[in-house]
Amino acid sequence: MSGLFSIVDGLGSQVKKLFTPSEVKIGNFLFTLHHQWTFVIILVGLVFASSNNYLNKEAMICKGGDCFTNNYCFLNGSAHVAKALAKETNGCVSELDEDHDDEKRTTHYYIWLPFVFTILAIMTKLPWILWKNIENEMMKKLKADMAEDGNATAERIHKVLLTKNKRHNLRAIVYNYGFAFCELLNLVVVIVSMCLLNLVLNSEFANYGSNVQNYQSFVPNDRAVELTNPMTDPMCHLFPTQVSCSVKTGAITGGANKGNIICLLPYNTFYQYYFLILWSWYILLIGLTSIGLAYRLVQLLLPAFGKMRLNAMFHALGVSHENRNQVENLNSWETFLLARLVGTLKGSQVNKLLKAMEQDIPDNVETLSLIVREA
Repeated sequence: MSGLFSIVDGLGSQVKKLFTPSEVKIGNFLFTLHHQWTFVIILVGLVFASSNNYLNKEAMICKGGDCFTNNYCFLNGSAHVAKALAKETNGCVSELDEDHDDEKRTTHYYIWLPFVFTILAIMTKLPWILWKNIENEMMKKLKADMAEDGNATAERIHKVLLTKNKRHNLRAIVYNYGFAFCELLNLVVVIVSMCLLNLVLNSEFANYGSNVQNYQSFVPNDRAVELTNPMTDPMCHLFPTQVSCSVKTGAITGGANKGNIICLLPYNTFYQYYFLILWSWYILLIGLTSIGLAYRLVQLLLPAFGKMRLNAMFHALGVSHENRNQVENLNSWETFLLARLVGTLKGSQVNKLLKAMEQDIPDNVETLSLIVREA
C-alpha cells in the first residue's frame, strides 16, 4: 500500500502543477475543460484501475476459491448471476432470466482498463500539445515586448516597417485556423474516446447514461403487471458486483473438469458511478465544444463579429475611443490575433499599442502583420 500512496502523492503534485495558472493565457475555457479537467477525471480512473489490477489482491473474491480460482475468474471474465439468485443475494439484478448463460463472460474487460485509460489520457492531451507548438510562445513574446515602455514598442514597429510585407500575414492565418483546428480536434478526441470505451465495455458505454436515466426514472405500477420495468439495471449489467464464474481445469481423462462458483467484485460499485460521471462529462463536452465551434465558424466568416468582441474587450479595459479606430481595417484572423494579445494586456498597455500602430503608419493592417512576423 505504501507504493500506492507514493504514486498518489506524486500524481497529486503533478495535478497541482497542471492547474497552476500559466504566465500567459494561450487557450480558452474549452481548452481548460479538455486538457485539464478531462485529463484529471481520466487520471482518477487510471490510478484506480491500475491499483485494483496490480496492487490489490482482493479485486475479485470467490466463494471457497484459492489464488488460482480468483485470478482465473478475474483474467478470463465471469458471467452474470441468474435473476432469481441475484434478487435473493444482493438485489442488484443484472439480466433477464432468458439471457442467463454461465459461459458468457461479460467482465473480461478489467485487464484492459489501465491500458485504455492510458490511451485516453494521451489522446486528451494531444490537441493542447499541438496548439502549444503552433502558438510557439507568440503571446509570451508579444507580452514581454509590451511590458517595456510605449516608446520601445513604437521603435520596434517603425523598425519592422522598413521591410515591405504582404497584407495577409501567413503567421496570423496559421494562428487563427490552427486554434480552430485544435478546437475541432478536441471534439474528435472526445468522440473517439467514447467509441473506444464503448468497444471495450461490451458496446454498452455509448448509451450508458441514458439507459441509467431511463431505468431510474421508471415508475412501477402494481396494478398493471405489463407496465413493470422490463429493463435490467444498466449499472449492474455492465458492472456487476456479484458474478458467476465457470472454472475449467484439466482432468486425468484428458478432458476438462468444470466448476461454478459465486464471486464478488466489490470495486465495481466505484466503476458504476465513475463511468456514469465520465459519460455525462463527455456528453457535456460534446455540447459545449459544438457551441464553441459554431462560434469559431462565425468569427472566421464574419470579420465584423470579431471586431464587436474586440470592441467589447476595449470597453472592459477602459481603452480610449479615439484609439479604437485602429482595428477597422483588420480581417478575421488579424482581429483574432489582436484580441488574443489584448486579452493578456492591461488597459494602459492596449492604449500604448494602438497609439504606436497609429503613429506615422499608412496601413495599420501592415503594422500588425509585421509585429507578428517579428514575434
